Amino acid sequence: MPKILLVSETLPHPDRGGSSLTLYNIFKDYGQENFYCYTFSNSARNALVEPFVKNVLIADKKILFRVGSWFPFSGRINLILSQIDEFLVRLLPLQHLKELKTFNPDVVLYCPLTAKLLKEYPKFHQQIKCPSIVYFMDDWPVGGEHIWDIKIKQILNDALGHFFISEYLEQSMQQRLGFNKKKFLVVHNPIDLDSIVYSNVEIENKGTFRIVYAGSLWGIQLDAVKQLAEAVGVLRKRGVDIVFELYTQDRFYEPLKNFWDANGVEFGGWIPSAELRKKLHKMDLLLVASSFLEEYKNLTLGSLQTKVTDYLAACRPVLCLGPSYSANNLFVKKWDCGLTFESRSVNELADYLSDIIPKRNSFKDKIQNGIKVLEQKLNTKVVLNEVRDFVKNIAFVE
Repeated sequence: MPKILLVSETLPHPDRGGSSLTLYNIFKDYGQENFYCYTFSNSARNALVEPFVKNVLIADKKILFRVGSWFPFSGRINLILSQIDEFLVRLLPLQHLKELKTFNPDVVLYCPLTAKLLKEYPKFHQQIKCPSIVYFMDDWPVGGEHIWDIKIKQILNDALGHFFISEYLEQSMQQRLGFNKKKFLVVHNPIDLDSIVYSNVEIENKGTFRIVYAGSLWGIQLDAVKQLAEAVGVLRKRGVDIVFELYTQDRFYEPLKNFWDANGVEFGGWIPSAELRKKLHKMDLLLVASSFLEEYKNLTLGSLQTKVTDYLAACRPVLCLGPSYSANNLFVKKWDCGLTFESRSVNELADYLSDIIPKRNSFKDKIQNGIKVLEQKLNTKVVLNEVRDFVKNIAFVE
């Protein structure tokens, strides 16, 4: 079994969503004697969970002091000190270099989520002499400074293999950056087969039609979620018995509270994944939202969201709302495992939902198709075996 060193700004975790959840589901059964995590944030100490607790290295060293908030212009001063600190730290050897050499990884798996890892990468590349794989979950640097494109192209070119969250992301980043093509593996959020609620396929719902969105509300989702809320608001004014339930963090909900309230949205707060499944099981429609906005196009066309497989495991109908090039929409159309709506019109969406309501129990074929995808391609055992075989080929290449 090759030893993997994961280098990222996040840690595997079952309840922190997105990238953390995906990494947790992929590597929780890898064998922790062969797996180490290296991250850069002191806050990571609050995100340690089994089986990763013992094998985590946190690089949070500060060379310079920080002034207290009582000091005049403390914010600006601390910002300057932080920038100087970052420069000085890059001049020093890697933190925890002794532990890294003791672990002696066969492969370094870089999973860059911000510019922080890209800044640290040259030091790793120089001081940790082993093959590397880079894992991109979305094309987050697009529209940013050109320097990040150069650094991303470098980390892709240096790696012996690539992981991408979807084949669409590999295609779009290759077209945008023109990096050297390498062996690559599509690695999406896998699902434990025992989490699939097969009994839900036969549920015959009646009464209030319930739609749910569960997750963060970043720009890549927000406009589509708001469109759904407005469409539900239109139907409620027509007297339709329908509710849109929103499960997200307060920081996403509160700034738009008046908008949500005006459209009758029911707010449920942020719910841990194990409890959330109980909520999803009772719903008529599970919303996956992708932005229609041009500024998020590269993110939308490449990023297959973590919630897609989580929703499929709930065995309730899935609606992907977003443009036709959305990775989510393309995925459910490819496997015929969900519904799609690709217009920005609120009234057209309201009419579409009105047509769905009397058919709410008629989508069992799509639910079954979703189950087949999970069983055959996206369960944890299948994905772990694919990842393990891929890493072996990289680590032990002659």
